[in-house]
Formats: sequence, structure tokens, C-alpha cells
Amino acid sequence: MMLNEKATGLRAWFRSGEPWIWMNAAAVGISIAAVVGVLLLIAIRGFAHFWPASVALIDYEDSLGRQQTALGEIADTERLPVGQYLESTGANPDALPEGTLQVERWLIKTGNRRVAPPDFRWVVSHKVADVSYPADVVVLERVEWGNAYGYLRAVHEDGTLVAEGPAAWQALRERLERVQTLRDEIETLEGGRLQSINYQLEQLRLERRA
Repeated sequence: MMLNEKATGLRAWFRSGEPWIWMNAAAVGISIAAVVGVLLLIAIRGFAHFWPASVALIDYEDSLGRQQTALGEIADTERLPVGQYLESTGANPDALPEGTLQVERWLIKTGNRRVAPPDFRWVVSHKVADVSYPADVVVLERVEWGNAYGYLRAVHEDGTLVAEGPAAWQALRERLERVQTLRDEIETLEGGRLQSINYQLEQLRLERRA
């Protein structure tokens, strides 16, 4: 008798539609949580892209056994099985430490693409001799040719030495402000007078064509 009453009550509960209300509410909650999680992931990854990274000075040995120095940002790290690493790089297996199962390598963004391309290079971690983070490194985000990494020693203009040493910083700031002012003026001209002139020229061209 009690089983029949419970079954009847359960059927009545399902017929009332209340279980579907709870299921829909749970589905909506899961969907909202998933959307919020995706937005948080995008925000974290996006802010990390624009956040200034530390610039490392890395002394290492290249694949030919030469001592090299890289100045730049550690953009990425990855671990490769020994077989995949040897197959992709053609490295000498005897150069690996004994018992190595995986090889860790760092992707260094060295910039300066116009002077010393390419602006990314791989560095194998077990060939790194020293890593430091100099406090006087300068990073310039250029309009062309990507980032430039280095040390500010002097400022030259038209082949003439303008300032060097501590005074170079003030000279650089003044020229950067002047460049920004010129760029703003160019954008104003392109969006105002030049745009109006181009429109008038286009109207004259259409009239002549007609």
C-alpha cells in the first residue's frame, strides 16, 4: 500500500512539471558558469599578452657548441620526448645528459628583427649557463619591425650625438613626445582636411566620367 502511494506521488510530481523546472534551472546555471569561465580565461590570457614581461639575459650554448647570448622575453616553454627532439633538430644524442627522457626548451622573443632576424629563437634548457634579469634593459615597441631590446647608451639624431649616459633618457623622452605629437597631427589631417580633399577629388572624377 505504501509503495503504491509513493509511486502515485512520484507520478504526480512528474506530471506537475516541477522536475523539468529544476533541470532547466540546473542547465541554465551550468551554461552561465561555462560562459563566465570562458570569459575569465579570455581575460586572463588577454591581459597576460599585454602585460609587460620581464626581459632575461640568457647565456647558452647553441647546437654547434658556440657560446651565445640572448636578450629578450621568455615567450613559451615546452617539453619534448627525446626521440621527437632529436628527429626535429638533428642534434647529437651524445650531447644530452645521461638518462634524459624529455628535453625542455624555451622560446625567446629577442626582437630586433631588422638588425638580427629572426626575432624568435629556441634555447634548450640544459645548455643554458646563466639567466639574469638586468634592471637597465630598455624595451621599445616600434610601429615597424617589432620590439627592440637593448641598453640605452646614447641618442643620435641625423648622425649627430645628442646625449649619452644618464642624459640620454631625457633626450629620448623628448623625442618620443615629439613623435607622438607629429603622429596625432598626421591622424588629424588624414581624418579631416585630407579626407575632405579626397572626397572633393572623387566628386570631380565622377563628374568628368559622367
